[in-house]
Amino acid sequence: MDLLNVWSIRIAEASIPEEIDLAPIITQAFTQGGEARERLFRYRKINVEGAFGPGEIIAIFPWVLRGIAASSQWLFQVLSSENVGRFITVVKDSLEIKEKLSPKQNLKALPDDPYEPLKQVIDVMSFELQMSGLSIDQADLVTFRVVRALLEEPSSAVLFIRQLENPK
Repeated sequence: MDLLNVWSIRIAEASIPEEIDLAPIITQAFTQGGEARERLFRYRKINVEGAFGPGEIIAIFPWVLRGIAASSQWLFQVLSSENVGRFITVVKDSLEIKEKLSPKQNLKALPDDPYEPLKQVIDVMSFELQMSGLSIDQADLVTFRVVRALLEEPSSAVLFIRQLENPK
């Protein structure tokens, strides 16, 4: 299995498990660019038997990929930093916090140095996911899960992100 497929499955599994089967196909279309990428971001009208009428569905995974691509300059800094171990701990701790602070508020409380690139990644990815229609809390949760997955294998994640940016 190639790197794009491995990472698309890994990220979907960590963040949006219900889309894991579509993740490799979505990633291929995303890296293809052009019309194939544009189609990923169109809402589809669906009719469900027995439902009250047509609804709109959209896959979230393309928005995850868009968030990764949009935050790539900061992701490269985070993934190649000597502080990767600290970043992993911060992200994991933020996901496990049960207090009143949201994970994003907890991260914003950290000093800018050395956490500024990580903060930028979180902000950009979360914004992109909110554009899909997710609430701020849902977008933040998905973002933190994606970042955690990327931080677990930084050198391989860098190669994946480069392929998202520069398709074959």
